[in-house]
Amino acid sequence: MENGQDVTANEDVTPSLGEALTTALEQRESAQPAAAPEPLRSSGEDAPAAAVPGPRTDGRDEFGRFKPKDPAAAPGAAPAQTPAAPATPPAAAEAPASWRDDVKPLYAGLPEPVKAYVHQRENELQQGFQKVSQRAGVAEAVLGEFAPYATVLEAEKATPIEAIRTLLQTAHALRTGGPEYKKAIILGLVQQYGVDMSTELNPQAAKTEAELARLQNEQLYGQARQQSALTQEVTNEFTAFANDPANEFFPQVRQIMGGLVGQGYAKSLREAYDMAIGMHPEVRNTIWSRAQQAAVEQPRKRAAANMSVTNSVGAGHMVPAKGDKRDTSIRASIEAAMGDAE
Repeated sequence: MENGQDVTANEDVTPSLGEALTTALEQRESAQPAAAPEPLRSSGEDAPAAAVPGPRTDGRDEFGRFKPKDPAAAPGAAPAQTPAAPATPPAAAEAPASWRDDVKPLYAGLPEPVKAYVHQRENELQQGFQKVSQRAGVAEAVLGEFAPYATVLEAEKATPIEAIRTLLQTAHALRTGGPEYKKAIILGLVQQYGVDMSTELNPQAAKTEAELARLQNEQLYGQARQQSALTQEVTNEFTAFANDPANEFFPQVRQIMGGLVGQGYAKSLREAYDMAIGMHPEVRNTIWSRAQQAAVEQPRKRAAANMSVTNSVGAGHMVPAKGDKRDTSIRASIEAAMGDAE
C-alpha cells in the first residue's frame, strides 16, 4: 500500500498495450464497413499495385471537375444513332439525250450507281445552263440599250460597263452627297457639256428641245432595231450555210471566207466558199484527189456497162480499131471525165 492506496488494484485497472490496441481497432472497424481480407502473400511476392478508383457518380470527372451536360450520356439515355445514308435514286433506262449517238450504247454497260450519278450530273448541268441562259438574256437586253449610242461610246473610248458605272456613281453622289459636293458635280457637268448658265431658262424653248430630243432618241432606237434585225438575219443565213451538208469544207475555210467577204472580194457566202476551197491547200488537194479517183473509176464503169451490152443476146462484140492511139494517161482521163460532166 502506498499513500493509503492499493497498488495491486491500480495494476488490475490499467490496460496493457495490447488491450489498448485491440480496443482501438474494434472501435475503428465498427465505424467503417469491413473490407475484404487480403490474401496471404509469401515474403518474396511483390505488393499489389494501388487499386484504380472506379467511375465517379457525383457528376465530376477523375480530377474533380464537373462533367459537361450531355443528354446522350445521361443514365438510361438511348445511344445516338448514326443517320442513314441517302438512298440512291433509281437510274434511268436510257442514256441522257445530250450524249452522242455513238456513245449512247455504252450506257447499258455502266453500273446502276454510275447511271444514277450520270443523270444527276446531267440535271445539274441543265439547271446551270438555264441560269446562264437567263443571265445572258438580261445582259443582251442591257447591252441593247447602248446600241443607239454606240457612236457616243466610241467617241469617248468607253465601254458600256464604264458608262453604267459613271452614271450610277453620279446619280448616287447627287442623292447622298453634301451640298457643296453636289454643286461641284453640277458645275462640272455644266462645264463638260458647255451649258450656258448666264441666261434665264426659257420654259417654252426647253419643252421644244425636249420634244426634239425624244424624236431623235426614237430614231436612234429604230435604227438600232433595224441593225439588230439585219444582224440576226445574217446570223441565221450563216448558220444555215454552215449546217448544210453540201458545204463539207466550211469549218476549214470559214476564216478565208470571212476575209473575202470583209474585203469585198466576195458578195455572198456561196461565192466566198467557192473561192476559199481553192485557196486552202489541204482542201484543194482533197478535191483534186477525189477528181483523180473519179476519173479512174468512170472509164471502168463505162467499160463494165459496154461489156454488159456486148454480152447481151443478139449484140455484137465491140473490137477496138487497129491503129487507135488514144491518150490513156490519168490526166487525159480526168479531162475526158470533166468534159463529160460539162
